[in-house]
Amino acid sequence: MELTQLMKAIFVCLKAMNGVADQMLAQDLKNTCKTHSAIAGGSAAAAGLLPGVGAVAAIGVSAVNIWHMYYSINEKLGLKFSQNIMKSLATGVATNLAASFISSAVMGTVFSLFPGIGSALSAGVMGVTCYGLTLASAVVYFRVLAKFAKSNVKADDIDLENLKSVAKEVMDDEDFKTVVDEAKQAAKSAKENGEFKKTE
Repeated sequence: MELTQLMKAIFVCLKAMNGVADQMLAQDLKNTCKTHSAIAGGSAAAAGLLPGVGAVAAIGVSAVNIWHMYYSINEKLGLKFSQNIMKSLATGVATNLAASFISSAVMGTVFSLFPGIGSALSAGVMGVTCYGLTLASAVVYFRVLAKFAKSNVKADDIDLENLKSVAKEVMDDEDFKTVVDEAKQAAKSAKENGEFKKTE
């Protein structure tokens, strides 16, 4: 599936930061986001097997994975933010975005209460949910970075409150529903194509 919203966010971010969008770097960033989304999907599917608590565990696993994804993006872009800032931002974004995926998380929890087929359904639902959540979080992060770059704000001058405020602004934007819809569709497609990565 073509990830139009993700690629658009990457190109806008790269252009804002560097004046030009490097195709190779853009593709590398896209692959990083897809890999982290696949890991989130696989991890969440495993967590979804836990009766009654799988949804909460899966969202927690996603927040950690999103933090790692943000860290990888920062490395590729040469940005330095503290681990605490990245962890807090990732948790905040995951929590805020979770509302867009809440019906799936509730279904996953309900399914997990029924052993056997219910557990399998829960694993599938939570895998798709967290894949989409991670992908949408990537778009949020690229849009946040682009906003700061366009405002000529240096990374050293950005604190957690600035990041959270701009991230909320991005997620409140009226076109963000398109991002969430695309992320959900990409997650379903990834599950059907067996792209979720199992973690040890």
